[in-house]
Amino acid sequence: QAAREAAPGNGASKRGREDSSVPAAEDAQDSTAKKQPRSYPGKSAPYKQWDFRLVGKTGELDQLKSAAGKKKAAALLAEIVEAEWPIHERSLAKLAINTYEFGRVSAAREKAMLAALNQKTWTTDIDGFIWPATQQQDRWIDHRTEFAKHDVKVHEISPREIANLMCSLAFAAKESGVDELKRAALGALGYGSMTEGVSRCLQKGLELA
Repeated sequence: QAAREAAPGNGASKRGREDSSVPAAEDAQDSTAKKQPRSYPGKSAPYKQWDFRLVGKTGELDQLKSAAGKKKAAALLAEIVEAEWPIHERSLAKLAINTYEFGRVSAAREKAMLAALNQKTWTTDIDGFIWPATQQQDRWIDHRTEFAKHDVKVHEISPREIANLMCSLAFAAKESGVDELKRAALGALGYGSMTEGVSRCLQKGLELA
Protein backbone atom coordinates (compact mmCIF):
# COMPACT_ATOMS: atom_id res chain seq x y z
CA GLN A 1 0.00 0.00 0.00
CA ALA A 2 2.73 2.47 0.96
CA ALA A 3 4.67 1.71 -2.22
CA ARG A 4 1.59 2.15 -4.39
CA GLU A 5 0.94 5.55 -2.82
CA ALA A 6 4.50 6.53 -3.66
CA ALA A 7 4.17 5.50 -7.31
CA PRO A 8 4.39 8.15 -10.06
CA GLY A 9 1.08 9.86 -10.65
CA ASN A 10 -0.40 9.02 -7.22
CA GLY A 11 0.74 12.17 -5.43
CA ALA A 12 -1.62 15.13 -5.21
CA SER A 13 -0.33 18.61 -6.11
CA LYS A 14 0.63 20.75 -3.14
CA ARG A 15 0.08 23.97 -5.12
CA GLY A 16 -3.26 25.65 -4.44
CA ARG A 17 -5.17 28.30 -6.37
CA GLU A 18 -3.93 30.99 -4.03
CA ASP A 19 -0.47 30.59 -5.63
CA SER A 20 -1.65 31.93 -9.00
CA SER A 21 0.78 34.82 -8.67
CA VAL A 22 3.78 32.49 -9.06
CA PRO A 23 5.58 33.22 -12.36
CA ALA A 24 4.56 31.03 -15.29
CA ALA A 25 8.17 29.92 -15.85
CA GLU A 26 8.31 28.45 -12.35
CA ASP A 27 5.00 26.68 -12.94
CA ALA A 28 6.41 25.19 -16.13
CA GLN A 29 9.49 23.96 -14.28
CA ASP A 30 7.29 22.35 -11.61
CA SER A 31 5.18 20.69 -14.29
CA THR A 32 8.25 19.29 -16.02
CA ALA A 33 9.66 17.99 -12.75
CA LYS A 34 6.42 16.21 -11.95
CA LYS A 35 6.59 14.35 -15.24
CA GLN A 36 10.04 12.95 -14.46
CA PRO A 37 9.82 9.31 -13.29
CA ARG A 38 10.88 8.73 -9.71
CA SER A 39 12.75 5.75 -8.36
CA TYR A 40 11.27 3.45 -5.73
CA PRO A 41 11.38 5.37 -2.42
CA GLY A 42 12.27 2.39 -0.23
CA LYS A 43 15.79 1.36 0.69
CA SER A 44 17.45 -1.81 -0.58
CA ALA A 45 20.41 -3.53 1.06
CA PRO A 46 21.97 -7.00 1.08
CA TYR A 47 20.79 -9.18 3.95
CA LYS A 48 23.21 -9.11 6.86
CA GLN A 49 23.15 -11.75 9.57
CA TRP A 50 23.36 -11.04 13.25
CA ASP A 51 26.93 -11.65 14.42
CA PHE A 52 26.59 -15.06 16.06
CA ARG A 53 28.33 -15.76 19.34
CA LEU A 54 27.91 -18.16 22.24
CA VAL A 55 26.26 -16.62 25.28
CA GLY A 56 25.84 -19.55 27.65
CA LYS A 57 25.82 -23.27 28.32
CA THR A 58 23.10 -25.76 27.42
CA GLY A 59 22.05 -26.16 31.06
CA GLU A 60 21.02 -22.52 31.22
CA LEU A 61 18.13 -23.23 28.83
CA ASP A 62 16.41 -24.97 31.74
CA GLN A 63 16.53 -21.71 33.68
CA LEU A 64 14.56 -19.55 31.24
CA LYS A 65 11.66 -19.30 33.67
CA SER A 66 13.83 -17.79 36.37
CA ALA A 67 14.11 -14.01 36.53
CA ALA A 68 17.82 -14.02 35.69
CA GLY A 69 17.45 -16.56 32.89
CA LYS A 70 14.54 -14.73 31.30
CA LYS A 71 16.31 -11.38 31.52
CA LYS A 72 19.39 -12.78 29.78
CA ALA A 73 17.29 -14.39 27.05
CA ALA A 74 15.21 -11.23 26.56
CA ALA A 75 18.35 -9.16 26.00
CA LEU A 76 19.67 -11.72 23.51
CA LEU A 77 16.39 -11.89 21.59
CA ALA A 78 16.18 -8.10 21.41
CA GLU A 79 19.72 -7.90 20.04
CA ILE A 80 18.98 -10.45 17.31
CA VAL A 81 15.64 -8.91 16.30
CA GLU A 82 17.16 -5.43 16.22
CA ALA A 83 19.73 -6.71 13.73
CA GLU A 84 17.45 -8.81 11.53
CA TRP A 85 13.82 -7.64 11.71
CA PRO A 86 11.47 -8.66 10.31
CA ILE A 87 12.56 -12.15 11.38
CA HIS A 88 10.38 -15.23 11.72
CA GLU A 89 9.80 -16.32 15.30
CA ARG A 90 11.03 -19.87 14.64
CA SER A 91 14.24 -18.57 13.04
CA LEU A 92 14.73 -16.28 16.01
CA ALA A 93 14.15 -19.04 18.56
CA LYS A 94 16.50 -21.45 16.78
CA LEU A 95 19.26 -18.87 16.50
CA ALA A 96 18.93 -17.84 20.14
CA ILE A 97 18.92 -21.44 21.40
CA ASN A 98 22.01 -22.24 19.35
CA THR A 99 23.91 -19.55 21.24
CA TYR A 100 23.60 -21.76 24.31
CA GLU A 101 25.58 -24.50 22.59
CA PHE A 102 22.42 -26.45 21.86
CA GLY A 103 21.86 -27.78 18.36
CA ARG A 104 18.59 -29.69 18.41
CA VAL A 105 15.61 -27.35 18.82
CA SER A 106 12.25 -28.75 19.93
CA ALA A 107 8.91 -26.96 19.84
CA ALA A 108 8.97 -26.79 23.63
CA ARG A 109 12.39 -25.14 23.61
CA GLU A 110 11.24 -22.65 21.01
CA LYS A 111 8.18 -21.75 23.06
CA ALA A 112 10.21 -21.32 26.23
CA MET A 113 12.73 -19.07 24.48
CA LEU A 114 10.12 -16.91 22.75
CA ALA A 115 8.30 -16.42 26.04
CA ALA A 116 11.22 -14.22 27.09
CA LEU A 117 10.64 -11.77 24.22
CA ASN A 118 9.52 -8.36 25.44
CA GLN A 119 6.00 -8.01 24.02
CA LYS A 120 5.94 -4.27 24.70
CA THR A 121 8.95 -3.68 22.47
CA TRP A 122 8.31 -6.29 19.79
CA THR A 123 5.20 -7.57 18.05
CA THR A 124 4.50 -10.68 15.97
CA ASP A 125 2.41 -10.44 12.80
CA ILE A 126 -0.10 -12.95 11.46
CA ASP A 127 2.64 -14.76 9.50
CA GLY A 128 4.86 -15.17 12.55
CA PHE A 129 7.37 -12.41 11.77
CA ILE A 130 8.63 -10.17 14.55
CA TRP A 131 8.74 -6.37 14.21
CA PRO A 132 9.39 -3.38 16.43
CA ALA A 133 6.10 -2.55 18.14
CA THR A 134 6.46 1.06 16.98
CA GLN A 135 6.78 0.10 13.30
CA GLN A 136 3.61 0.43 11.22
CA GLN A 137 4.10 -2.63 9.06
CA ASP A 138 2.04 -1.57 6.05
CA ARG A 139 4.05 1.67 5.88
CA TRP A 140 7.44 -0.06 5.83
CA ILE A 141 8.79 0.02 2.25
CA ASP A 142 12.39 -1.22 2.55
CA HIS A 143 13.71 -4.64 1.58
CA ARG A 144 16.85 -6.78 1.59
CA THR A 145 18.41 -9.00 -1.04
CA GLU A 146 20.78 -12.00 -1.31
CA PHE A 147 19.15 -14.05 1.47
CA ALA A 148 20.14 -17.34 -0.17
CA LYS A 149 23.85 -16.61 0.36
CA HIS A 150 23.23 -17.01 4.08
CA ASP A 151 21.10 -20.17 3.84
CA VAL A 152 17.89 -18.30 4.62
CA LYS A 153 14.92 -20.14 3.14
CA VAL A 154 12.40 -18.15 1.15
CA HIS A 155 9.61 -18.97 3.62
CA GLU A 156 11.78 -17.32 6.29
CA ILE A 157 11.44 -13.98 4.49
CA SER A 158 8.51 -11.77 5.44
CA PRO A 159 5.78 -11.54 2.76
CA ARG A 160 5.82 -7.78 3.39
CA GLU A 161 9.51 -7.64 2.53
CA ILE A 162 8.95 -9.68 -0.64
CA ALA A 163 6.10 -7.32 -1.53
CA ASN A 164 8.43 -4.33 -1.16
CA LEU A 165 10.98 -6.03 -3.41
CA MET A 166 8.28 -6.63 -6.02
CA CYS A 167 7.31 -2.95 -5.92
CA SER A 168 10.93 -1.93 -6.34
CA LEU A 169 11.35 -4.22 -9.34
CA ALA A 170 8.11 -2.99 -10.88
CA PHE A 171 9.31 0.62 -10.55
CA ALA A 172 12.56 -0.26 -12.32
CA ALA A 173 10.90 -2.25 -15.10
CA LYS A 174 8.00 0.21 -15.56
CA GLU A 175 5.97 -2.52 -17.26
CA SER A 176 6.44 -6.15 -16.40
CA GLY A 177 4.33 -9.29 -16.22
CA VAL A 178 3.84 -11.46 -13.16
CA ASP A 179 6.24 -14.17 -14.32
CA GLU A 180 8.95 -11.63 -15.12
CA LEU A 181 8.60 -9.99 -11.71
CA LYS A 182 8.79 -13.33 -9.91
CA ARG A 183 11.89 -14.31 -11.88
CA ALA A 184 13.53 -10.98 -11.11
CA ALA A 185 12.67 -11.35 -7.42
CA LEU A 186 14.08 -14.88 -7.42
CA GLY A 187 17.39 -13.54 -8.69
CA ALA A 188 17.46 -10.58 -6.31
CA LEU A 189 16.91 -12.88 -3.33
CA GLY A 190 19.69 -15.16 -4.58
CA TYR A 191 17.75 -18.34 -5.29
CA GLY A 192 18.41 -20.42 -8.36
CA SER A 193 15.32 -22.55 -8.89
CA MET A 194 11.68 -21.58 -9.05
CA THR A 195 10.31 -24.47 -7.03
CA GLU A 196 6.65 -24.74 -6.13
CA GLY A 197 7.35 -23.57 -2.59
CA VAL A 198 9.42 -20.59 -3.73
CA SER A 199 6.79 -19.62 -6.29
CA ARG A 200 4.08 -19.77 -3.63
CA CYS A 201 5.99 -17.43 -1.31
CA LEU A 202 6.72 -14.99 -4.12
CA GLN A 203 3.07 -15.03 -5.17
CA LYS A 204 1.99 -14.20 -1.63
CA GLY A 205 4.33 -11.23 -1.60
CA LEU A 206 3.13 -10.13 -5.02
CA GLU A 207 -0.47 -10.18 -3.87
CA LEU A 208 0.46 -8.05 -0.88
CA ALA A 209 2.32 -5.47 -3.00
